[in-house]
Order: sequence, then C-alpha cells, then structure tokens
Amino acid sequence: MYFLEVTSMLQRSLFFTEIQTKELNSTKISDFSRVSSLVSCTHLCGLEESCDLLIYDQTDETCQLHKTTKEHDDGTRKKIYIERKPPYCVAGFYSSTGLAPCTICEAGSYQATPGSKSCTPCEVGSYQASAGSLSCTVCRAGTSTLTRGSTAPTDCNALCVAGSYSSTGMDPCSLCEVGSYQATVGSTSCTACGALTSTLTKGSTAPTDCNVHVDCGEDSVPKKSGVYNIKPEGAAEPFQVYCDQDTDGGRWTHTNNSQGKIDPIYQLIKHLPDEGNLKINAITSQGPYELRIDLADFEGDTRYAHYSTFSVGDVTTDYQLTVRGYSGNAGDCLVRKNGMKFSTYDKDNDLAEKVECAALHHGAWWYRWCQQCNLNGIYKRGIYSSYRDGVTWVPWKGFQYSLKTTSMEIRRAV
Repeated sequence: MYFLEVTSMLQRSLFFTEIQTKELNSTKISDFSRVSSLVSCTHLCGLEESCDLLIYDQTDETCQLHKTTKEHDDGTRKKIYIERKPPYCVAGFYSSTGLAPCTICEAGSYQATPGSKSCTPCEVGSYQASAGSLSCTVCRAGTSTLTRGSTAPTDCNALCVAGSYSSTGMDPCSLCEVGSYQATVGSTSCTACGALTSTLTKGSTAPTDCNVHVDCGEDSVPKKSGVYNIKPEGAAEPFQVYCDQDTDGGRWTHTNNSQGKIDPIYQLIKHLPDEGNLKINAITSQGPYELRIDLADFEGDTRYAHYSTFSVGDVTTDYQLTVRGYSGNAGDCLVRKNGMKFSTYDKDNDLAEKVECAALHHGAWWYRWCQQCNLNGIYKRGIYSSYRDGVTWVPWKGFQYSLKTTSMEIRRAV
C-alpha cells in the first residue's frame, strides 16, 4: 500500500512531510467510519485515548483508527498515515477495475463517467470518429446509421421517407403499395390498410389514406377491374362489389351478371334478393345513376341497352324500380317496368291476376305482366323448349332464347 506520513501536533495542527511505504504494526480498535475529510478523521482519533494511528482513505473518504506498538520519535508526536489508492480512470478511458492503468475508448464509443470499467458503443443514429470521446455525434436530420458503434459521418445514410420502406429502413427504398401506408421515417415495412379499405396510390403516408369507396366511380378506386370494397353513404357497413373499369370509360358497379364475372351483388340478388336490393338502394340513393345492360348470345353477337336514369327504392317500397331514358341496340325491355316492385317466389308484386310471374318464369324481377325480360331466370343454352323461364331479353332474341351472358351495371350520372 501507498501511505502518506503526516506529523500532527498535539493541538491537531496538520502538515504533510513525505510519501513513504510503511508496514503498519497496529491493532484495529474501531470499525472504519465514513468522514468528509482528513480533519474529521483526526478528530475521531483524538476522541479515542488508545488511538495512536489513523488511516484515512482519500478515495472512499473512510477513517480507520488503530493502536500502534511502534516507537515514536518523541512523546509529543503522533504518526498519521493516509492510504492512497491508484487514481480513477478519467472520462473517455476505462479499465477492468475503473482504476489506473487505463485504456482510451476507441472510435465509435464513448464514456462520460470517470472510473468506468467499459465504454459504450454509439447508438444507432450517431457516430464518433475520435478515440477517448465523452459522447457521440447525432446524424444529421433525415439520416441514420445502420448499427451501433459507427465511426464516421459517412455511416449516416438517408432514411426511407414516410410512405416508403426497405429491409434496412435506408436507401434504396420502395414506395408502399396501393392498399398500404407508412407514416414513419426509416421503416422496414408498410402497414396494410384495414379490411374493406384501400389507398388510392402508392406511397401513402397515413392510415387516413385508407379510404372506403362510396361506389366504383370514385377516383380512389384502382383502375383495374375486379372486386373492391365500397361503403355507400347510407350503408351500415362496407361490402364487396365488382368494379368494371373497362367498359365505356369504366367506373361501373356491377349489380347483375348471369355468367363470367365474380359479382357479389348478383349472387345476393339471385339467392338473397332483399340483401342484394338493399345494397343497390344504398348506392343509388347517393344521387343520380345511369344503368347499362350488356347482352351476348351463343353465336357471338352482342347488344347493349343504356338508361340515363336508374334507382331502386328501399325495403318499404319493395325495391321499387325507377328507370327511363333508353338508348342502345338491344331494344327497350324495361319500358313497362318503371315503377314496378320487385317480385320473388315468396313475394308477388306483379300485376298479373291469375299467375305469379316469379314462380312462372323461375326468376326474381320487376315483373308487370310477367315476362318481357328475365335476367335472373334459369341459365340455359340458346333456344330452349320450357315455358319462358330462361335468361331472356325479348326485344332482341324473343321469349325462347336464353342468353349466354348478361350484365347490369350502374354508374353515377354526370
């Protein structure tokens, strides 16, 4: 141990004389006490009659009192020893004990606390090029490091901006796809929109970009035909429809389709007419809509009928049809259907007195005096012999020809 020999007068007037190495021949007479200074330790020694020696630890500020058998130079002097430990490592240095000898912290790390046993790597988003540093430098705005312990400003790479991502969160980045978004800078993935919602374009930056469309005519609906989610203004919850973006400028919402396309509303009209008609009512209640009907036979010919005004009432009206303004080349098969209520097997709303048109024609439709058009009839192949129960459009192919494909679709009128 290293000791500082100090001579103390009986009046406790202290002064330092020399630094020596001493072997203590003493017997401890009290546990160590924590004190604030050498003067305080000396005072404790003075209170002990048998205290001939004290050891004051400068590092821990502790005081130990001893009785020594060592001969004094004279009866008026006492030997006072102060233990001195090796110095702490200063900030920016470290050792396994925190005491000298110390090693400088390497570049890419720092240490701000004296007496440390290790250095701390710079966190992600910072770097340090110099050894022996007390802190790390934060990367400039919009950039970050990839890992801890970076040593140069060139390690700070550009982060992916909001609306984009990469496997590292840094350049090169890709835009979030349609149907997803990312609000955070430096992201490694994008967040998918919730069920029945979608974004309009790539690179969306907020969950509010995930819209629910009111119909297929909105700009936010992708321009590729397919099944999408809409929520008309009067609907209780979103539902799926088939959007036709290819026919006559696109933006059409399918409401009926005999064959070929996946058409959620048609399936409801066919099997759950109330639910299907409620969805059409929710769409057409938002404003003026037009109707387009496309027809095809088994010989490869096609026709269409266009109506400038179309809507379906709610359940209290039995889904009453409003339709007018015909144009096209298929013939006007709906001219006598305007104002009619929807008829099904279990709900006869036609004007025929002796028959129920829905049962007679095996369909569900806005019948007046039974069949003129029967787009929800039984699917057959061309000419058939049973009584008027096929998928028919009488002005074009007559009563006994069942069409290959038909479709009804609506679009907000301009």
